[in-house]
Amino acid sequence: MADKNINILDSNAEHLEMIRSLMEESDCQFHYFSSIPEFLEKMDRAIPSLSLIEYNTILKSEREQVIGFFREVRSLNLIVYNVPQNANKRLAFYDLGARRVFDSSVSLEEVYQSIKWLLPRLTVAPQREDTYSKGRLEDIPLSVILRMLATEKRTGLLKINSGKSSGRIYLWNGQIDSAQVGAHDGNRALLHILMWDRGRFAFTVSGRAKSEQIISLSVPGLFILADEMKERFEQNVSLLGRGDSVLRLKNQGDLQMSSFDLHPEFVRYLSRPHFLNEVLENPFYTNYETAELLVKLFEGDFLHLKRPAEHVVEESIQQQIEKESAILSVDFLSGETDLVVRNLRLDELKNPKVVMLSPEWHIQSQLLSQLGSKDSHLVTDKGIKVARLLFKEDVGFYLVGLRMTQSSLEVIADLADSLAGYIFLLSVNDKEQFEYASYLIGQALKLAPAPAVVAVSDLRDERELEEMRSNFYLTQPIQWVVFDVNSMSDIKNVFLGIKEIEQPKQAEDESEEEPEEPADRLEEEEEE
Repeated sequence: MADKNINILDSNAEHLEMIRSLMEESDCQFHYFSSIPEFLEKMDRAIPSLSLIEYNTILKSEREQVIGFFREVRSLNLIVYNVPQNANKRLAFYDLGARRVFDSSVSLEEVYQSIKWLLPRLTVAPQREDTYSKGRLEDIPLSVILRMLATEKRTGLLKINSGKSSGRIYLWNGQIDSAQVGAHDGNRALLHILMWDRGRFAFTVSGRAKSEQIISLSVPGLFILADEMKERFEQNVSLLGRGDSVLRLKNQGDLQMSSFDLHPEFVRYLSRPHFLNEVLENPFYTNYETAELLVKLFEGDFLHLKRPAEHVVEESIQQQIEKESAILSVDFLSGETDLVVRNLRLDELKNPKVVMLSPEWHIQSQLLSQLGSKDSHLVTDKGIKVARLLFKEDVGFYLVGLRMTQSSLEVIADLADSLAGYIFLLSVNDKEQFEYASYLIGQALKLAPAPAVVAVSDLRDERELEEMRSNFYLTQPIQWVVFDVNSMSDIKNVFLGIKEIEQPKQAEDESEEEPEEPADRLEEEEEE
């Protein structure tokens, strides 16, 4: 008999079937509930449990049931999923006791992959004082940890290691007393640490004799300030790329004559190439100060910035230009060429790129082989395919081939400024990958909107296409075409099918109130 339970509260039958298939290899006993009363009546508290809670199922429940439910199960291992994409909504569930909260952009497969590490660690009703003693910031945000320690009026030391740096936060009777990271202390160190969203933490209870009172901010005031600063910090970091972007100063002679007043050691440090995530933890400025400085240096043309994926693709493009034989071609009629140029804005972009994404490589390889010889495309050391496609002299674009993985979104973000369009290549035989492909397509179009087409191969009849499309949940009205990878005319139709996506119209009346959140309901009950 299984010694652990997985309780699932979800009224959506399709969700339940998918969760069952994902977790069928685990040695746990599964219990499925479609309503809160059924969950509370039948769950077994004597066996270690993991509880998966679907957002809309809670929202449909009666107010009193929601309040009683969270009071009853807040000490269990709660995982809430399908929450709207809103940081405040996710934070509300952390405050209610959830261990992980996933928004609606995260597929059930990704939810399972993110939580399966919890299964072997389940214990019976963990004591509240142990819940936040040790863990990962990816699982419990630092703001949630500090709120809990403040509520419990703890005195002790919270250690955080981000992988590139480590910090300490001292608490006295629940209040943040002092903080230190590198050469920074006080408020600046505390705000520096609060910018981290990855790393490990451990809280140790101690009996400090007295408060040092170095931190001047109250816990509520701290979070208001930190939220504002983190939003600006993340915006600045996004302008600089990812953590593995490479930075170094340039035009240093002009920099000395400029209005920048930089620490001399920081200038010396940044004279050599460094990864962005290393520079953010430099000993001279806090990470939020550094991000702002770097953006200003970049805008002033004093910072050389290389984003890895962009750098790799551009190198391959240069090789393609030098290798005149490595060119793919498609014979378009004059009017068709004009249509493609107009649809993809080829006259407006420098080195325009069309990104091909597919679950597996073979369909891309077949398509590229039809368009040219085997040496007509390059494969980078990151596994990215790059090919040059011309319609007529000096009119064309670069095809960038990627597999449908989470890391492909990072490459797309790097190429956004020169992105002309997407080709999403799918085979009707890849049924087990449809949900993840649907998620990746939606994320790509949201991250970097561009003209697009979904091209489907291996169809046997038209009914298969409709059945296949029913498995894709795309909010954008994207063009679908059927093609045979061995037919040049079909491949040509794929390129002609890349079209601008019309954004859905906003509803005329946007003043309608949102459904009441569980956290709001709980607060109202407590006030009464």
